[in-house]
Amino acid sequence: MAGRLLRTLLHKRCLRTLLHKRCLSHHIGAMDDPRSTRVHLMMSASELEALDEWRRAQPDLPSRAEAIRRLIDLGLAARPAKPTR
Repeated sequence: MAGRLLRTLLHKRCLRTLLHKRCLSHHIGAMDDPRSTRVHLMMSASELEALDEWRRAQPDLPSRAEAIRRLIDLGLAARPAKPTR
């Protein structure tokens, strides 16, 4: 019962702040969400511009964070299964 009340209150707060999906996942699903760890990084202006160009080339214009996740996935999928020496 208390969990449902908490979810309802958080839901109403999220709707007011227009962050519905992000807010709910942050407050309720953070323990189960594999994206609950923040990674901060610095980028040069040229790296940021290259990232933004790549984002604009995507059909759905992902956020910068999502673009970085996708590029990491692409890079990891392209690497050889065993490191070569």
